[in-house]
Amino acid sequence: AGRRLVPEFFNEQVTPEVLGPALLDQLQRPDRDALVQTFTGIHCTLRRNANEQAANAIIELLKTRT
Repeated sequence: AGRRLVPEFFNEQVTPEVLGPALLDQLQRPDRDALVQTFTGIHCTLRRNANEQAANAIIELLKTRT
């Protein structure tokens, strides 16, 4: 994303007392719709149609065995 989108929590920070309020903050962000669009864009960029590539690899493998 090239910028900080959401807070990160590590190890001892991961407790209900820390994560609960942080989650509520994220759900109530005024720019939440824009954030969801940003994450959707990142998802589309990273996805690379893995399921289609896997299916094609299996089809090619099956062709060599017949």
